[in-house]
Amino acid sequence: MVRLIGLFVVVGWLHAQNPFYLRTFEDGQRALAEKNWPLAITFLEISSFGFLDEDEMFVKALVQLSFAYDKVQNKEKRDEVLFRIRSYFGQNFEKPEGISDDQWRTFQLLSTGKPELVKLVESNDFNALDSYLAVNPETPELWSRYLSLAKTKDQWERARKKALTANQAEFPKGALLEAATRGLKEDATALAERLLRLDGKSSLANEYLGNRAVEKKDWARAERFYQSVTQWSLAESQAMRSLLAQHNANPSPAPNNPPKSTASTNRQDRASAVRAQLDRNDLKAAADGLRSLGEENASDAIYMELYAEYCYRKGDDQLLVDSLGALQTRTPRIRYFLALSHARLGHHQLAYDLLNELSGSDFPELEAKKAELAAQLQKKNSNLSEERRVLERQLSGQKEQSSWQRLIYVLMELNEWTQAQSELSEYQTVFGGMVGNYFRARLDLFHGDFEAAGHQFSELANAGFQQMDTFYFGGVAFFNAKQWALADYMFQRALKGPSEHEKQIQVYLTELRQHNKKPN
Repeated sequence: MVRLIGLFVVVGWLHAQNPFYLRTFEDGQRALAEKNWPLAITFLEISSFGFLDEDEMFVKALVQLSFAYDKVQNKEKRDEVLFRIRSYFGQNFEKPEGISDDQWRTFQLLSTGKPELVKLVESNDFNALDSYLAVNPETPELWSRYLSLAKTKDQWERARKKALTANQAEFPKGALLEAATRGLKEDATALAERLLRLDGKSSLANEYLGNRAVEKKDWARAERFYQSVTQWSLAESQAMRSLLAQHNANPSPAPNNPPKSTASTNRQDRASAVRAQLDRNDLKAAADGLRSLGEENASDAIYMELYAEYCYRKGDDQLLVDSLGALQTRTPRIRYFLALSHARLGHHQLAYDLLNELSGSDFPELEAKKAELAAQLQKKNSNLSEERRVLERQLSGQKEQSSWQRLIYVLMELNEWTQAQSELSEYQTVFGGMVGNYFRARLDLFHGDFEAAGHQFSELANAGFQQMDTFYFGGVAFFNAKQWALADYMFQRALKGPSEHEKQIQVYLTELRQHNKKPN
């Protein structure tokens, strides 16, 4: 009997009966991230038996199991798992939550009964994929890889034409995302319209066309498009929805009732007027001018700088951090107000680091703000320095294990790495153990041996040592080693427990998302 399953969500984590199988599944995820295929197979085989009554987790384990068996070229076992998936869930179902694009693409290709396509995708050969799709156009499993390889103008044009003549929604959907990312508005609009003809309820197409309607100040049309959006996918959408909300809250005057503003129609002059209103803290007037500028162009520096200042002055610190914190290119003014919002949110070190990159000549209050943040950081360091003195007195005689561990930790927090290394060397001759290994990994991270540090943190976590932000530091190590999948895995695990580095983790994850958007 085929089980019918709908959208996959994370509730499987909550409903699983036996925590042993959840831990085993997590071990399988770690092994997958480290590309330890035999170990991944062992863990996933065990966990799959514990998820027989948990559809979401069961199918996830089986899809990843087929992926791992394919990696070790065990065709018999791989096909056996594929048969189990078809028997339980049928031929067509949506991508489960938590399955990577690589795992899902491989599973889809294997499910076609044409495993040779996996090698075709892995070849990274645009022309080979182009030729195959010309003869076999109804192969959506190849589409995302094909698009990511279309780097030249000619290659993109060939891909665009295929998408516009496709009969499957997957083709124009993928091309629309790619065109939107590249800023090709004319192509993206044509692709969105094609996608709507194939799938009138397409969330992505409605989102994109709604954004274009906002740009044209066609508010009613934008509302209609947005009503069909079930999942927001485009980075620009938050700013566009904000413009629509501002319009709905303060509709523009009718044409026969022109605004009384005497500001020049020149964009730069109007921006100066908004800045003057912000200086006077006249937020209502500034909101009207800001909305007008955003309706014309919500992605240029003129608008975003004013938007950053407006959010800060209005007290919308989290909104500012969420909407502009991920920008790869930030002007000094955007950076300044981001820093001030981070400071109000309690992210003192991050705020100080952002301000430290700015010039005082551009921001008269810069040095005062930095001094205030430095005082906050100094207070923390003073408390640690006092604790260090107390611990050193306690340990001047007999070395008590927990106090010794705390001293090494405090020394590292104070960036006293030479003394920390000396204390650790002596500590490990007496006690050893996982705490000592944790500190050794911290030292490796400090000295730039990122890969070794990352794997030490991973081994510690796997052995059950998950205190003192083991996952966070493991993520930092793997991030600097450019092992993106492992970094993402460690940061995601770090967020499952309390971490004083939560904000830094979010910054890293934002950078990882930007990295993953780049063509391979």
